[in-house]
This record gives sequence, C-alpha cells and structure tokens, in this order.
Amino acid sequence: MEEIFVPLKIKGFEDCKVSNFGRFMSQKGKIRKPRVIDGTLRMDFKKIKDKKVIARLNNISVAHLVYTHFADNIPNCDFYVLYRDKDRMNCCIDNLQIAINTPSERQIEVFNNQATACIKHIIRKSSFYDYYRYGFDIENVIGESYYLIWKYLSCWHEDIISFYKFCTKYVRIALLQEYKNFKVMRYYDSCKF
Repeated sequence: MEEIFVPLKIKGFEDCKVSNFGRFMSQKGKIRKPRVIDGTLRMDFKKIKDKKVIARLNNISVAHLVYTHFADNIPNCDFYVLYRDKDRMNCCIDNLQIAINTPSERQIEVFNNQATACIKHIIRKSSFYDYYRYGFDIENVIGESYYLIWKYLSCWHEDIISFYKFCTKYVRIALLQEYKNFKVMRYYDSCKF
C-alpha cells in the first residue's frame, strides 16, 4: 500500500497533512512524531503566523484522525477506534476499526453493580473528600462521574483495565471540572462591588 497524505479536515489547520500510515506533515513539510499518552499516540497542532501561535489543538488521537480522514463508513454518532492487531502504536488505516458507543450487557451489569461503590470509595480514599470543606459540591462531582462513566462505558474492557481504574479516571476528570467551576465562581464573587 502506498502512503497518501491529505490535508486535515479541521478548520484553520488545512495546512497540516495526515497520512494513511498515521504520520503527520507540518505546515513546513516536515514529518512530525506523535507523543505517547496513556498508551496511545496523540498529536498537538499549532497554527503559526508571523512567528506567533494563533491557534492550537492539543492531545488529538492519531487513530481517530486517521480513521476519520481515510475510512469510508464514518458514523454520525460517537465512536471509539479499535486496533485490529491490539498494537496501539500501529495507526495505519488497515489496522483500525470502530466500535459504536453502545455498552454491552456485561458492561451495563458491572456499571449497575459497581459504579456507586467505586465512585464513593475513590472520593473517600483520596484527598478529594478534603475539597468538601473548601466549598466544593461533592454531589456535582458524583453526578458528573456517573455521567462520564456511562458515556464512555463502551470503551471499558475487562481484559485491559479494571473497572475501578476506569472509574478513577472519570472521577478525577469530574473533580477537575468542579475545581474549575469553583475557581470561576470565587473569581466572580470577589469581583462584586
């Protein structure tokens, strides 16, 4: 198979190119190497004009970009890119397939039986519970955790990661969102006259 480069279909970043082998070419025509984050390849893109960064895309999945630019059957809903040979460093279009984000019966069963216990244990176990004293709304963190875990439940596979570790990731994300909201609210409260 021959390597083909096509421009990115992302507004403002059409100067950058992606190949069917999972490689990227910058605005200047140089091949760029992706970073490895959480075991998958990720890319950052910058749009530079007059030696200044005017736009930025961070932490974009290489597999997702390659699939959306070269596959024929792209669904209109959320999807998750899987690797046929289980090698997450191989982002060639021939190695990629998709899974529509619908959880299996087993995933739903584990969610119903273990999600509440996992979320509450993670919050109690770590220093997350200390944030309650500072005015964080723990109920928002719990609710957002449920939402994120359910949204990405179809991405969880028992043979790759435990359900507890899977939940930990999304509880932390929910906590960071609450922290961001907390800081914004404190800023607006301090600006009142």
